[in-house]
Amino acid sequence: MADSFYYQSNGKTQGPLAPSALKQLANEGVIVESTLVRKGEEGAWHQAGKIPGLVTPKPAEADEFPSFETDTPPDRARRTIRKAEEQAEKVAAKLWFLDLKFSQFFTPKLIGVLWAIYLCLVVFTFLGSAVWFLLVLPALFALLAIIFQFIVLTFALIFTRIVLEVFMVIFRVAEHLEPLKHLEYLKHLENHGK
Repeated sequence: MADSFYYQSNGKTQGPLAPSALKQLANEGVIVESTLVRKGEEGAWHQAGKIPGLVTPKPAEADEFPSFETDTPPDRARRTIRKAEEQAEKVAAKLWFLDLKFSQFFTPKLIGVLWAIYLCLVVFTFLGSAVWFLLVLPALFALLAIIFQFIVLTFALIFTRIVLEVFMVIFRVAEHLEPLKHLEYLKHLENHGK
């Protein structure tokens, strides 16, 4: 038999066996990683654990052997990042209601409402003072006062809008920088060997 296999058990050679029968014995635990196996009557003996797919190695007990895992800084950093991501997912699942993005947050709406209120106040102030100027001052002075007031209020509107936009940018930048704090903490852990 060209595809026959033999194995040693208690110092005796057992076989010939078909590949499926050999695999069945490995699944049943008769053939373990240290069992010697050969292909054919004249083949070389090999440990069953070194033959791909024949024996599934059993995991050793954690207390039985020390860890042979290399513990280099990149490995520690990857494990730390993985743990941090897992913990962040657990916390995010519990605090889903706090996951507010800038577009969902009330700040842009608040700034928009403040801008609308300010714009209305400026328009009513302009109209009210324009009517007052026309009633109290001579026509030419009233016209000059209205033009001057229009220029001043336009600059005030532009300045106010710029200030509000700066606040919007600050809030957006703060939102995007928040996750970077976690990266700084991980870098700190990596540098101090934790």
